[in-house]
Amino acid sequence: MNQLVVKPGGRSLISEAYRSLRTNIQFANPIYFSKEILFTSVGPNEGKSTTVANLSATLALMGNQVVMVDCDLRKPVLHKIFGCSQSSGITNILADSHSIDENFLKTCIQETRIPNLHLLASGSIPPNPSELLGIKRFDQIMEILRNLYDYVIVDTTPVIGITDSCVLASRIHRVMLIIDLKSTSKDMVLRSKKLLENVGAKINGVVVTKLKRNNFNSGYYNYYKYYYHEKGNGKPKTPNRLENKHAM
Repeated sequence: MNQLVVKPGGRSLISEAYRSLRTNIQFANPIYFSKEILFTSVGPNEGKSTTVANLSATLALMGNQVVMVDCDLRKPVLHKIFGCSQSSGITNILADSHSIDENFLKTCIQETRIPNLHLLASGSIPPNPSELLGIKRFDQIMEILRNLYDYVIVDTTPVIGITDSCVLASRIHRVMLIIDLKSTSKDMVLRSKKLLENVGAKINGVVVTKLKRNNFNSGYYNYYKYYYHEKGNGKPKTPNRLENKHAM
């Protein structure tokens, strides 16, 4: 299910997971650093768009100017997650004959309810997504966005069975691959990796989704939940000796 769980001041375990991802991306090897990051997945329903939404929110809440670009032209959902309009977006810009400049782009970019976070929605769904994404105007759009924002987070289709993600991965410097631990086979992961590498994609890392709670260290999780969700005046309560022993 696509949902936004990262909120200002939120301290849930899943929020911390997205903050950890943010930190890893911010302090990645400088060789791989780029303002643009493309998120794709092996197959459908692996949490790709949810990851894009929540990672982007964590980056924005740190004071970074962030824009999400919804290039999943088969099943766009970012506009739904943030309650934005889909009617005007990247496909409209790509299909337009108007010369691309900063002012023209800004007319299609929407603010979200998260401070510093913006969305360039998918726009109207075209009959030929991969061909539209492959034109030179896309590179012009990305160049302008790089100058306007600290991070440009691009959502696209899964790798298997659809060419859109490989078209974009050949042109965006950092690629993150989403893997559903529960249902994605090793063979499918390796196949996706090969398809991306065949177009010269630089896979910067992987994000594993749909971990069950018991995959985490239970003591740490119990301590974390206890520390942050103690009822009362909102102040963390120090666990007693027995609870500390259990947590350690």
